[in-house]
Amino acid sequence: MITAKDVPADLTLDIGGNLSPEDFIYLVKNFFGYVKELSGDVDGAESKIAWSVTVKEGSNLVSLIPEAGFPQSTINSAYKKMAMGLSTGSLGDIEISERAEECLRSLSEASERIKGIGYLNVWILREPSRIDERLSTVLRDRIDKYYVDYGSIEGKLESIQDVNGSIRVRIRDVLYGAPVNCLIDERDIEKVFSSFRRRVELEGEIKYRRNGTPVSILVKSFEILPDDADLPSAHDVRGLFA
Repeated sequence: MITAKDVPADLTLDIGGNLSPEDFIYLVKNFFGYVKELSGDVDGAESKIAWSVTVKEGSNLVSLIPEAGFPQSTINSAYKKMAMGLSTGSLGDIEISERAEECLRSLSEASERIKGIGYLNVWILREPSRIDERLSTVLRDRIDKYYVDYGSIEGKLESIQDVNGSIRVRIRDVLYGAPVNCLIDERDIEKVFSSFRRRVELEGEIKYRRNGTPVSILVKSFEILPDDADLPSAHDVRGLFA
């Protein structure tokens, strides 16, 4: 059994047992996906934390090490949020993206599948969090607390690459500051790709958490808004009424 002194880094996936290569890769990809989602969702962070990967020789310990240049306070905040997301007791107290929830659910369901031949731990700051089927139950409860309403979201479009290499589109909502996943009709794809980092207003069916935080939007209409530089200045407005 792995102990804290065996763990080579502050953020380490501990995969125990004799698993198939397919199961091993599946677990690692979803672990990376979970970390990647939360690395870009830390309050006060100016940019997403970048990580390098290392595997301890002769072991199934896969570690992620933050690259140089990121404040330790930001890294520690990310570690704290990751640990809370892995705990059935605190998962309901934090906001994480749908993609992060998907990765957690995949890890939890996989842990149930490998029960009896292996186990799954995540070590954060040398403290272990066992991943098991209980996380899936908590995540299902979270999904039951969503509601859908028609509305609009304004913000800047951004794209990210998920663990499978697919490009996903999100809008960073100006009101909440959190990224919201966008479900876009194929007819609007070209328009979307020409609008990255532009201010836009999306209208459609919005999925909310019970606290009112938007999670995703099924886009029905799409409008590109003028950049700040294109808006009339205070001087221009005064001129109109002079």
